[in-house]
Amino acid sequence: MDNPYNAKIGKTYVPPATVADSFLRGTPAGWVEATNAEIKTLLGLALTQTANAVGFSISGGTTSKSFTVELNSVVNQDLTTDANVTFGGIASPIGEITPNTIRGLNKGVTKIATGDLIAVDVAGTYINNYGQTNDALLTWPAIADGQGVLLRCSTTVAKYWGIKVAGGSYIWLNGTKGASGGQVTIASASEGAKLAVVAVKNTAGGYDLDATTISGVWVAA
Repeated sequence: MDNPYNAKIGKTYVPPATVADSFLRGTPAGWVEATNAEIKTLLGLALTQTANAVGFSISGGTTSKSFTVELNSVVNQDLTTDANVTFGGIASPIGEITPNTIRGLNKGVTKIATGDLIAVDVAGTYINNYGQTNDALLTWPAIADGQGVLLRCSTTVAKYWGIKVAGGSYIWLNGTKGASGGQVTIASASEGAKLAVVAVKNTAGGYDLDATTISGVWVAA
C-alpha cells in the first residue's frame, strides 16, 4: 500500500521550490501540502515505530516540560530547575548532602566571625579565614551523613579559629574522642594550617565529627 506521507521519506521527487520546506503528500503529478493534523499523524507513526524498534515509550504530560521515558528507568515529572529526578524509583544522589541537588564541588567559604555554620557550608567545601581580625569559633550544624570540609588558614593572625559542636555531639581529633559539645581550634591562625573534618557513624548509630590534622597545631577542648 502506498504511503500517503511519502514526500521526503526515501523518495527522489523534487517538489516545487515555493514549498520546498513543507511536508508534502501525494505524487509528482499532484503535490499537496500536509495539514497540521496529517503532520501529527506522521510524527505519531514515527514515534510508534521507533518505540517498537528499540523498546521505549515517550508520552506527553499535562504541563510543559513534563514527559516520560522508559527503558528500565523513568523520568516522570516536571523538569523545573528545582525538580528531583527519579530513575526507576531511585532518587538520584547528586550533589552534597541534599539528594538531587547539584552544586559546585570544593567551593570556598570564608568564615571569620564567631557564629553558626549551615548545612551547605559543611557539604563538600573548604572553609578559610581570609581577612580574619578577631577570634572566631564556628558552630557546626546538626551532624549528618555526607558532611565534610577542609579547614584552611589563609590569613596569619594572632587569633584563634576553629569549630565546635552542640552539646551531646562529639569531635574526634587524630583518633581521640573529645568532650560533649567540644571544639577544635588553632590558637594562632597561621597561613597554610589545615584540618580535614568529616561526619562519621558512631557506635550508637548517630554521627560524630572526625578531624585529622594535616598541618599546623590544632587542639581539642
